[in-house]
Amino acid sequence: TALKIFEDLANKNHILSQYEMGNFYENGLGVSRDFKKAASWYRKASEEGESTSQLFLGLMYYYGQGVPEDLVSALMWTYVSLTSSSELGDKKEVISFFKEKMGFQCDFLFLFKK
Repeated sequence: TALKIFEDLANKNHILSQYEMGNFYENGLGVSRDFKKAASWYRKASEEGESTSQLFLGLMYYYGQGVPEDLVSALMWTYVSLTSSSELGDKKEVISFFKEKMGFQCDFLFLFKK
């Protein structure tokens, strides 16, 4: 199955497969939904520089899904995702989300607004 292929590759440190495993577990795609496993896979990919995983890990910290709720970690991983890639979809959406949720605490994110 696709899940088994991605898992084998993810265990061999294939970054995009690690992201996909996080996605599978976060959304319950072919597996039981498990935020802790999702966060673990996103962290592995994030530490290797995968920007979408960094963003999703930041959001998991914000909501306390699979990891302790932690505003500092949420902002840190979001900051890293916004600065590490120009490929991230709509950065304005991410910035607006954090500005709405946290007000002035995330104004530094506007430095990266295009």
